[in-house]
Amino acid sequence: MSVSLAKRVSIQDLKMSFQAPFREADLKAFTLELDFSACTTEEELEAAIRRAGVLIDRLTLIAVDMTARFELLERHLGIKRIEGYREFSQKVTTLRKAAATIVKLLQTEQIAGRMQAGLSPRSIAPARFPSALTMGPRELPSELPNLLILSEVSSLLGLDEVALEALAASGDIPSGIVFGRRTFMRDALGFWLSHAKRQRVKRL
Repeated sequence: MSVSLAKRVSIQDLKMSFQAPFREADLKAFTLELDFSACTTEEELEAAIRRAGVLIDRLTLIAVDMTARFELLERHLGIKRIEGYREFSQKVTTLRKAAATIVKLLQTEQIAGRMQAGLSPRSIAPARFPSALTMGPRELPSELPNLLILSEVSSLLGLDEVALEALAASGDIPSGIVFGRRTFMRDALGFWLSHAKRQRVKRL
């Protein structure tokens, strides 16, 4: 185990954090949010498309973060399999596909509605990571540890810890909880920084 990792959380704690139910509660919440059957106006359709886009983004970040954690365990402990990990990954993939399908259906409905009203057949596309925060660098220094804690990421992004915790808890930044402690994977954070739309976010 590297010294930098040991200072943050033990590799055994990281391994135990992979025990079920991962983020099953998050996935249940996503499932509830995938119902857009009540959309009737164009404004409602556009709002639903954007919401579905945000769900896709957050599911992507969960997948990237969990993959990075598994790769860290594999590298340090030679672990090849963790109970429930494959099933969880499949659920994330299924939900992402469902959300992407919903976006296409909503876009089709929006176009049809505009054509019936004699308007141009345009449709909006959800922006990737539309509400993401990128106040820090676009790339992370290679010398950073694999696993980062809240105070380190706060300093790196120039954001106070309360606001960072709120964004991480909402799923706008890839993170995880290891025995009550918010942690961030360098690789997942780097993915987020390189894909997120560059903008400032209101201080919480």
